[in-house]
Amino acid sequence: MTDIADNVGLLCVVDALGVTQLHDVVYMICCQSSGRHWLSTISKFNSTSRHRLTDIVVNDFRSPRDIVACERTSRVYVADEGCIWLLSSDGTHTSWLPQSLTDTLMPWTLSVTSTRRLVTSYNTRQLIQFDADGDELRRVQLPDDMVPRHAVQSPTGTFTRAAEPYVPVMPWHY
Repeated sequence: MTDIADNVGLLCVVDALGVTQLHDVVYMICCQSSGRHWLSTISKFNSTSRHRLTDIVVNDFRSPRDIVACERTSRVYVADEGCIWLLSSDGTHTSWLPQSLTDTLMPWTLSVTSTRRLVTSYNTRQLIQFDADGDELRRVQLPDDMVPRHAVQSPTGTFTRAAEPYVPVMPWHY
């Protein structure tokens, strides 16, 4: 922790893939690979004191990419390869994989509101919206020339997305 101008505290963690806050706890996924699998720990810190709390261990992470929190339900969601994990504030966790998700879906990032969950799918170039129970509400197909990175839904129902141009991989010529 470092104090910077105007007495603002800064908690700095190297190689963090995602960070979110639920109530007074900060949750972080860090980039730590162990052979073929990611180390299955979500680091927790008190948001006021910045003291490290007991980590959450999830033994089934494959390739975690994003983490978000919902204040209304006091739940934390983690986007993983082919899966979305649902964590409660006490550390218990289950796979939150709505039936409509298939093995081909690769959740990239997540966004939550009090009643909706928005999944940005990397490989299908779609935004997939779910209700709080995990029932799919709709899919928004994005243009083929775009790679979605993140999206949020406004209170009026429109989507704002961050994307980058699709660049096909070119074979090397020797």
